[in-house]
Amino acid sequence: MRPAVCRVARRFGLTGSVVNRGDSVDIVWQGEEPALDRAAASLSESMPPAARITEIRKSSCPIAPESRAGGFTVEHPVQPPALNLFALADRAPCARCLAELHEKGGRRYRYFFNSCGDCGPRATVISSLPYERSATAWKDFPPCGECAAEYDSPEARRFGIESVSCPSCGPVLRFLDPDGRENASGEDALLFAARLLNTGGIIAMKGVGGFQLLADCRSRVALERLRRIKKRPGQPLALLVRDLATAKHLTAASSEEASLLASPEAPIVLLRWRDSAAGAAFNADLISPDAPDEAGFMLPASPLHHLLLQATDSPLLVATSGNLSGFPPALDTKEAVARLGTATDGILTHDRAIHFRYDDSLAALNHGQIQLWRRARGYAPAIFPDLKLNHCVLAMGAQEKNTFAAAGNIPEPWSYLAPHQGDLGHAEEAAACDRAIARILHLLPEKPMSVAVDLHPDYSSTVAGGKLAKRLQIPKIEVPHHYAHALAALAESGREEALALVMDGTGLGPDGALWGAELLYVSRGNGGRRLGTFRPAPLPGGETAIRQPLRQYVARMYEGGMEEKVLKKCFPKYSELIEEVYFQCKSGINVPSSHGAGRWFDAAVAWLGLADGIMSFEAQAPMRLEYAARQEASGNETVLPFRLSSREDGLPMVDWRELWIVNPGRLASPARSLHRTLAEAAVSMIETVHADFPRLPVLLAGGVFQNRLFTAMLRDLLENRGIASFLPVKLPVNDGAIAVGQLVWAGLDFRPDGDGYRIRSEKE
Repeated sequence: MRPAVCRVARRFGLTGSVVNRGDSVDIVWQGEEPALDRAAASLSESMPPAARITEIRKSSCPIAPESRAGGFTVEHPVQPPALNLFALADRAPCARCLAELHEKGGRRYRYFFNSCGDCGPRATVISSLPYERSATAWKDFPPCGECAAEYDSPEARRFGIESVSCPSCGPVLRFLDPDGRENASGEDALLFAARLLNTGGIIAMKGVGGFQLLADCRSRVALERLRRIKKRPGQPLALLVRDLATAKHLTAASSEEASLLASPEAPIVLLRWRDSAAGAAFNADLISPDAPDEAGFMLPASPLHHLLLQATDSPLLVATSGNLSGFPPALDTKEAVARLGTATDGILTHDRAIHFRYDDSLAALNHGQIQLWRRARGYAPAIFPDLKLNHCVLAMGAQEKNTFAAAGNIPEPWSYLAPHQGDLGHAEEAAACDRAIARILHLLPEKPMSVAVDLHPDYSSTVAGGKLAKRLQIPKIEVPHHYAHALAALAESGREEALALVMDGTGLGPDGALWGAELLYVSRGNGGRRLGTFRPAPLPGGETAIRQPLRQYVARMYEGGMEEKVLKKCFPKYSELIEEVYFQCKSGINVPSSHGAGRWFDAAVAWLGLADGIMSFEAQAPMRLEYAARQEASGNETVLPFRLSSREDGLPMVDWRELWIVNPGRLASPARSLHRTLAEAAVSMIETVHADFPRLPVLLAGGVFQNRLFTAMLRDLLENRGIASFLPVKLPVNDGAIAVGQLVWAGLDFRPDGDGYRIRSEKE
């Protein structure tokens, strides 16, 4: 921004200075009043594409001609380190930098780290504000004479750009053997890596925000080996595509999806293969075994990615996170050699540091809206609207898809939303998240007055938050999971109150039960309460039943009154499992109950015969159901039986017991029918209470709303009934938004009140 301000000053003949204060940019312009007015009017349009102006405050005063500065300067004051609240997110290479890569004889011809003021790494390489070279990973690479001249020249494209560098003074690319010994450097390193990929090898590469594992997706041997390395038998793998033209040729990307794919954020975008032949050519069945008709595609996020793809035979590479199961992606070369070296055929790396880990962002088109499923590289950190909190809060987030956040009011309202941290189910991943929080804690503009955590006592984030609160001697505030979902959506919507339909797998409710299909009323000033839910269903074996959905289906058959011998006769192959589940349900040993819509999906997939084994990752069973529905003809859906009932206290509940005795073999489109039935049931639950809240929209939150077919069916039904709905797009609908909801709960002093919440009284 400072170089752009300097250019505006020169254009209008102004003198003065500009300085970056970290949370603002101070501009002093001196000149004739008409010139000052024209300069101010042109300021916004003169900014680089990535610049964000949230507010302009102006003041003026007369100045004697002899007091005017002699020119216009960019100042570099010494300031204490501050949290990078307003740093720009990383941006993929711009068109001009890509053109320089191919300009033979140019200073930056085939320069792997080319960038400018409009593109390149930002959030991943800066350690603190202000944004000076000394506070970034570029401090290790003093500019050569020619780069220094560019930096100092207002006419140069890289005037004032802290990342200015070239092959003479920038980072060096190296290829290391699995044991860490250098094999090649520079262009030779790139070509060596490309040859390995072309022959079916697997390499680890230092990407923008961490190491990645790359393989040619045309090689089934390489893909099968990669899955063994990652211990990831079924989870989808992301694809790196050479260019937009190739992506359009191989997929059925819409104009919105193509624009998103080619955007400076360069996220992974979920796209359908153009046809089965295109998918088969690149082993779609191994890329996404449970939904082989689609895959996640992304364009090169750096010049290095771009040049590597030009050197490989295949226009598509698998590009998945560079980590083994239970570990976060490696950040530095030493760590990559130790963890990934012997598992791969070598490491393509360089000596520019990564200060903050950023995974690749993930997005999808959902009911006509671009929806972020993972907010990371390209989108984080983010400036969020003023949450209007009463005090500063640090929020620890959830166990899965964790992200943490902080917000406060001193010196002015601010917020910090960390990028996706991952799943905290393993000690190493949880420790990496703790380290990330520790790094930013002392840089916050003000000390937190409370630490907000999930209500579940066993979450790693909850345990870590408790320890942190104790160390800081501040309160730990426990936030019910589904209210956090709803309040995050409320914050994005900008409303003071709303209804919220929160549907996910499992989360602890304020009554101690496992919630997951909740109709809630939420507000900033009038408290909140539970308005409806699903009738709880048994989970025989707890987590075991989640990993083996057939157990849930059998338990629901038991609950519906099906005799054990009859069920065994229908499914003789599973007689032993049926006997075990019936015994558990009768004895009540380790059989918690769950209201969760995610668990409903698990049972539904088993009901269709699509999940008789052990699931290897979260949402695998629902993914199979959505894929099965896409293969069926639309228009043949049958609304399957369910009943609206009430709990003893009058709470509306959807009772599913009649559904499971239906024979799916008699349905024309059983998977689509399940989606339609779930949507009808949700609308029925909403209609029971909507008359009391006729002007309020329904917020949609929770991981179930990543199911695009269900989301579309539900929103269409609501629209047909005149009920407005709101689907978050800036925040993920999954647990990646939990920390924002925790900020709202703790920062507005909410307190549990039965199944809901109230505002803390002054006496408390």
